[in-house]
Amino acid sequence: MQIEGKTRQRSPLKHRRAGDFRKVPLPATVRESLLSYAHDVGADQNGFLLRTQRSAYWADTTLDYQ
Repeated sequence: MQIEGKTRQRSPLKHRRAGDFRKVPLPATVRESLLSYAHDVGADQNGFLLRTQRSAYWADTTLDYQ
């Protein structure tokens, strides 16, 4: 799943069939930072680490706004 930028709702991945997924390389430093954040702050009831006040999901515009 991905987050649709305007509605901030989950939507299927573009150009993929049901059950397909997208692999994205993750640098070790980013992984360690995320694991540290998850340990210190924790996730919400849905398993999300990063949340906004308006939505449970971050859109591409969230960082611009922040």
